[in-house]
Amino acid sequence: MQLLSHQQLGKLLVRAQQGDSAAFDALYRATAPVQMSQICLYMGTSQGVEDLLQEVYLTLWKHLPEIQRPEALVAYLNRTTYHLCQNQRRLQGRRQAIAPQYALREDDLPPAEDPAAQKDWEISLQVALKTLSPAQRRAVELRYFQGKTIREICEETHQSASTVHRLLRAALEKLRLTVLPAVVPVLALPHTGALPAAVAPRRPHPARRVGVGAAVTCAAAVAAVSLAAVPVEIAGVEVGAEPAREQTISVRVESSLPLRQLALTGPEGEAVALMRDGKHYRGTVTRNGLYLLTAVGVTGARAEETFSVKEVDREGPALAQCRQEGEYTWLVMEDPAGVASLVCGEEGAEYAPLRREGDAFAFSLPAGNHRIRAEDRLGNRSSGTVAVEER
Repeated sequence: MQLLSHQQLGKLLVRAQQGDSAAFDALYRATAPVQMSQICLYMGTSQGVEDLLQEVYLTLWKHLPEIQRPEALVAYLNRTTYHLCQNQRRLQGRRQAIAPQYALREDDLPPAEDPAAQKDWEISLQVALKTLSPAQRRAVELRYFQGKTIREICEETHQSASTVHRLLRAALEKLRLTVLPAVVPVLALPHTGALPAAVAPRRPHPARRVGVGAAVTCAAAVAAVSLAAVPVEIAGVEVGAEPAREQTISVRVESSLPLRQLALTGPEGEAVALMRDGKHYRGTVTRNGLYLLTAVGVTGARAEETFSVKEVDREGPALAQCRQEGEYTWLVMEDPAGVASLVCGEEGAEYAPLRREGDAFAFSLPAGNHRIRAEDRLGNRSSGTVAVEER
């Protein structure tokens, strides 16, 4: 994703106001990942995000002529996203997934008339997040980007509740010392999980100082900027190595943020369904060929990997050789899974093999054409005709 300055976004907005649809598309591509991250934060889930995102930009499209200060576009989008999410939450009648004292307040949002202050927030949060240890940053991302509970974080990271509380407390203390100097000790997280309800009193927005709610919101707003720390990565693809009628594909994707899409496409462009199984995604394929795996995060981070499937076996044994040795006619069959059975003749007049050496079968057959029927160890069947000369 290309990051644009407020001035560049303002120029695109002016062109969009003049009816340039390409400029509006460029605005969407440059700003949608950040708005998607904020929606995930406000709603505490990745479900329904795309519908809300579409509504945000439909609102922007309808009110383009009303935006008088093009450089304030980002602030307008942030406020639109905030209000739409709050309306949706009221309609659903459910509580926000993150702790109430860390919920966004409307007055925590950057002032629309001060885009420079918002830019300062983004820069400050980007720098501050990089000061956290990997474990601390992971805990913050799960808690405040994805809105997960302490128990869910414990299950995903295989850590105790006390460890998760300790990581969050240390991370928030570090943030308090860098970009949250105005925040009172509400940041301390007791081991009981009970959080004090008091927050810092409201005050005019300083250019470089933010409240807790705004800080967490800014963290979501710079999620696309800080993707270098939380990329989408395909950690491994496993395919069965033994012949089988169908092969199971096992995929592992590493991403601290939710996935927007995980798609597996087959040799003919067909979609293969993937189901989550713990830390893996699994699917079943029934043909050999080249497959494409695509993973896309909610902020647009993307990873792709191609791999081959070679061990799908849905064909019956094939006749490799027919030779006559004395009184025997030897039929040599080939099959990667191994031959289970071979008979000659029609039903009611069948010839069973008199000897077998591996996948070579010896028959005593009269001269003429004989139908053969074979089956491999996977249950694949085949048939054909063999000619036996008169001796």
